[in-house]
Amino acid sequence: MSRGSRSGGVGNGGASSDGALSDGAASDGDREHVLFVHAHPDDETLETGGTIALLLDSGIPVTVLTATRGERGEVIPDDLGSLRDDPHRLGRHREGELREAMRELGVTDHRFLGSEDARALGLTPRRYLDSGMEWREDGNPGPQSPLDPHSLCAADPEEVASDVLEVVLATRTTAIVTYNDYGGYGHPDHIAVHHAAVRAASMAGVPVFAIEYPRSAAAASRAAVAERGRFDEPTQHETTTVPDGSAPIRVDVSAQLPRKIAALRAHRSQVVVDGDQYGLSNGRGEVVRDTEYFREISSDDPERYTPTLLHRMLGYGLAGLVGVLFAAIATAVHRVEWTVASSALPVGLVLALVSVAALLLGMRLVLRDRYYVGAAAVGIVVAIVAFSTPGAGGSAFFPESLPSVLWLLVPPIIATVVVAWPRLPERHA
Repeated sequence: MSRGSRSGGVGNGGASSDGALSDGAASDGDREHVLFVHAHPDDETLETGGTIALLLDSGIPVTVLTATRGERGEVIPDDLGSLRDDPHRLGRHREGELREAMRELGVTDHRFLGSEDARALGLTPRRYLDSGMEWREDGNPGPQSPLDPHSLCAADPEEVASDVLEVVLATRTTAIVTYNDYGGYGHPDHIAVHHAAVRAASMAGVPVFAIEYPRSAAAASRAAVAERGRFDEPTQHETTTVPDGSAPIRVDVSAQLPRKIAALRAHRSQVVVDGDQYGLSNGRGEVVRDTEYFREISSDDPERYTPTLLHRMLGYGLAGLVGVLFAAIATAVHRVEWTVASSALPVGLVLALVSVAALLLGMRLVLRDRYYVGAAAVGIVVAIVAFSTPGAGGSAFFPESLPSVLWLLVPPIIATVVVAWPRLPERHA
């Protein structure tokens, strides 16, 4: 999946008339590894199943990363009707469907975002829940209300991007495939995945390819569905298709079509397959395309400097050093008291605690990266613990007093709250 290919084969394999996701060269010598980032089980097959199979057939390693288990998906067959009111069971069921689909496509490296093998270093594994989708009063789609605090759309976008980045680095990914900036048809989880994938690609310096279909292909699909009459004609929005020529990378997956169809059949709770057509829960149908389309998109933000991994590590080290120096000064003054009306006021302790909170909160708001905050917090805690460790004659900075006990216990609590506090994602119209 090298940059700029406009002829040749996918991974030196299948033919591509207008372009190619790979022309044999990669950013790491001749080695390539393609990461497909999707929001829910079945998205990987619906949108990119043929390309996944073709790359694997061509000897190019593939990793499929799924953000959620699709717990809010609508269940089609009545024999699975008991899953409709049980999101947890539906999620487990769709995990099984996804495993079967991966077998059909030949994928051996599948990961769920937030799991141990797809989680940013140092963070406890978590499960991102399906946010669902509903149409808002302004005519745009948004997550279902009320928003579950554990859902993908409620997560800190930097946390999500860092999890994707961890997979990119672990697999030495050379290209990422995901949705366009509107998430295809506007699903909020698709949009969140797009932004996380682009952010991770920007930090890792790898290209991103967006899934987009030309309007002529969409029109042909509508005509074929109408002619057969098995499903309702699909509703095409301007955001789901692009003008012909706007998605110049065209991948011929006709040889992989039987495997793509078999993988779609595995997603039985969400998809009804009839020959080379399929229908979704809204009753509308599509043709199982034997050609998949992509466009390379920019992962660079001209208004933002994107640090390299080395720069980030140096930044984390500097943040930790700032925390150590800050804690040293605060430790020296935390025992200062003012006497007012015969009462000793712990002014030093209050100032020290307020300063810790202000430092960490300010870093979180300005840098928008919880890892810098975490590094500073580690520096603060390590320094406080070091100063509190008694020597042969006890600790000069930590006599046995209530202010010293509070100074030892409260900063770690403040740091934990600031680092773990979620940030609501930006809304996209």
